[in-house]
Amino acid sequence: ILADLETIKKVQIRIEKDVRGNVKGSPEQLAIVKKIKENLDAGKLANETTLDMTDENTKVIIRELSLLTMKPFIYVYNVSDLNEKLSDNLENKNHVKLDIKIEEELLEMSTEEAQELGVKSNIGDLALKAYEILGLITFLTTGKDETRAWTIKKNSTAPEAGTAIHNASRSNSMGRIIKSGFLGKSSGNRKTQNRRTRLCSAGWRCYRI
Repeated sequence: ILADLETIKKVQIRIEKDVRGNVKGSPEQLAIVKKIKENLDAGKLANETTLDMTDENTKVIIRELSLLTMKPFIYVYNVSDLNEKLSDNLENKNHVKLDIKIEEELLEMSTEEAQELGVKSNIGDLALKAYEILGLITFLTTGKDETRAWTIKKNSTAPEAGTAIHNASRSNSMGRIIKSGFLGKSSGNRKTQNRRTRLCSAGWRCYRI
């Protein structure tokens, strides 16, 4: 919070100069900065500030500030009972419950020993929660030699996923994947559904992963 307040202070000085110079959008941006600063002064995180993220001025100033406390947080609660209900304040935060002692013991156990004792790791819940908060999914591609997992943004279009995977031409990369049958064949009709997802009339370019 202290580091973010220092950042806010510097940016506020710059925006106040823009306001005096009648720079377009500066009054709105100054109001946003002051709103965030008010929360930080109260000991709250920047991401607890109610902001209109569809507003262009908000997007610009948030991008410039790049505050640490504006980033998503995941709280990991070390508990002996994963089903234990905590206080509403804790439960309402983005969180994962783990028994750290069990997780440490599992590191020393073989798969057979863990099965025999009836214990399992829940560390994967942390990765799942991180993906959920960041709006990410795992996208699988399968070839003759291997199956690979890629991290892409949720609801990415096929070309966007192709760029993330191959860092090459959008049309060429995903075109090869789809033609190979990974996403299913269209059987001649553009309206045929693949995995319950409709291919739009523009073809695979509108396919959302």
